[in-house]
Amino acid sequence: MRSNCSEGGHRGYGPRGRAWPALVKGLCVLPALANGLILAQTCGNVQLQLTPDYGFAVGTSSGGSSYTFTSNGQTLASGPMTQLALFHFDNSLNSTSGAAPSTASGVAYDIGKFGKAVYLQTGGGITYPGGLFNVSEGTVEMWIAPRFNGNDSAFSTSGYSILKFSAANGDYFVIAEDSAHQGRIIYTGASVNGQGEIAYNSSAGDITDWKAGEWHHIAATFSASASHIRFYLDGVKIADNNEGHFYAPSAAGGSIQLGSTAFTVDELRISNVALSDAAVAYDAARSAPFADNEVMLPMAGVSSGPLNYAVSGCGSAMYNFTGVPINNFNPPNGLLPPGSATIRLSFNTLQPTTCRYSIGTEMDYSSMQVLDIGPPTAAHTAFVTDLSADPRTLSHLYVRCASNNDYLQSAVYRVVAAPAGSFPRVGNMLAGDYINRNTPDLAAKTQLFLGAATASAPSGIVGMSASAADALRALHPNVLILATVEVTDDFSLTLPESYYLHDTHGNRISQWCDPNSPSYVYNMTRPEVARYVAELAYQELAQFNWAFDGMFFDVFGTHFPANVINCQGNSVQVDSDGNGQPDDQAQLDVAWSAGMYLLVSTFHSLAPGAYISGHVEDMPAQPQSLAAFNGSAIEFYPQDVREGQMSFGSLWDLHESWETRSVSPTITMVQSAPPTRSLTVTVITH
Repeated sequence: MRSNCSEGGHRGYGPRGRAWPALVKGLCVLPALANGLILAQTCGNVQLQLTPDYGFAVGTSSGGSSYTFTSNGQTLASGPMTQLALFHFDNSLNSTSGAAPSTASGVAYDIGKFGKAVYLQTGGGITYPGGLFNVSEGTVEMWIAPRFNGNDSAFSTSGYSILKFSAANGDYFVIAEDSAHQGRIIYTGASVNGQGEIAYNSSAGDITDWKAGEWHHIAATFSASASHIRFYLDGVKIADNNEGHFYAPSAAGGSIQLGSTAFTVDELRISNVALSDAAVAYDAARSAPFADNEVMLPMAGVSSGPLNYAVSGCGSAMYNFTGVPINNFNPPNGLLPPGSATIRLSFNTLQPTTCRYSIGTEMDYSSMQVLDIGPPTAAHTAFVTDLSADPRTLSHLYVRCASNNDYLQSAVYRVVAAPAGSFPRVGNMLAGDYINRNTPDLAAKTQLFLGAATASAPSGIVGMSASAADALRALHPNVLILATVEVTDDFSLTLPESYYLHDTHGNRISQWCDPNSPSYVYNMTRPEVARYVAELAYQELAQFNWAFDGMFFDVFGTHFPANVINCQGNSVQVDSDGNGQPDDQAQLDVAWSAGMYLLVSTFHSLAPGAYISGHVEDMPAQPQSLAAFNGSAIEFYPQDVREGQMSFGSLWDLHESWETRSVSPTITMVQSAPPTRSLTVTVITH
């Protein structure tokens, strides 16, 4: 269709470097393009595009003070522009809006993540006005690359500040590397009236294995109104509110110090809004620089139709949103059984079409391999046969369809190893990160790590990091490493009230009284709670980028006492159904057991290739447990045998039930421990 508008010479580039259609000069409106842009004004260079997975709509402009997203006459989101400063550092220290440093000395440029990047020579420094930083709410994100290997002695004695906002009264906000305490850790934190608050994780933030010149995306989000401070590494939230709060530093007399002799910095963006986990993950996966003044709208729940993005005083742009083209994609991201180099792929499209795929590399539709054989269809089934069966390799699958070839469906898979090694096989319970860090020779002899890491703890990831698991597996391909999730206690404290177990007075029940990490017991009699914990476990594996081989469900039990001692030492009566009356023990056990097994079956449906283990204390082993788990970590009973409280025959029968009747491949573990049932730290599998 021909337009009377004169076409301008600007061509924009959106997220992941995809070219966006040329915009027009003047105030006229172009006819609708196929799933593309329609309108913009030269003023402000307003553009609108969807991310490749249609998860977000991304509006951009080179100016403006406020924005509005509308669809079908309804306002979806509006507000002031969120970007405070964006620095590309392409041989310039100025921001895209012209903000210049107050002082600069000893500045040097190197090859960046995108274009050029900046670092400091010895004695150098860069200072920016404090007005570029909002102390109460915001996100600071950038790419950094160490100038030395992470194990270099340059990191061994002192830390390096990368970005620091300092107020006149001594308050500050910082993103830095710390070498003085538990290792070489990247983190974020703040100090208000001399009191620290921090998002710090001694395992997930460890940079010891980083290589010189290796780029990593880091982000800090903070909100005084929501009282949180969080730190992200390569798109993964690794630390969250170590002190359980965030109080804003003073803004008076503030300035920003940027740069380090130990790190090269590229693509620094400072915003006045705390980005979501999904938005940070998207940013970390970019293959192109930030666009100017990006505003991201989550597309979940947005109806099909013209989507409009307007920037005050600058113009607008529109995208013809037809809905998410691919649905019911199966199998989802995750783990595959041992030896699986082939998957049966199935999905639906909004209309009959043909689809193609690629492995390992994103491609345009025309360059991909043919997936469908036959005429266009809306129900697609095909076998993908060229995945890697190596447990050390992630297989990235990409799918596009002719009907909406700008949409990219992606999935990542990793095949787990089969149990290996001659008997007795050596295992480890809960202390895998310690063993791997401090006695790598013992880690090399360990075939099974249970509960090696968790992302659901209050301070973020605790235990072995994904990179550490990958490094261990690179040396020992057959090792099995399972993460863990807390089955009974919630530390987030943000769930609906009905998700928590209450006593007959309506009080939440807590069995963990640490004031720095309070928790309350889930009400596992409610199906929605069981499904929530299963989803939490699945998301934990995804957060670790599938570096772990499955999930260890600690504190798994089919019984919960109707009269329980809470963390204050008081005996309280459980009221799981909220009727104000004490629960009957038999009825509570039935409902609790049903919730626990629903948790495991839901997790299995989400991650069918993942190993599932737990502290399953049934004696004898129950058929429902054997049908749900690949094995149990048998604890306490070996000590009972040694101390004369149980016959060896009973223990042997329990072990044989798990070895011969649980889900294959079996990963039964028998735990050892000092007398008097002390905390178990080493185990042996048979």
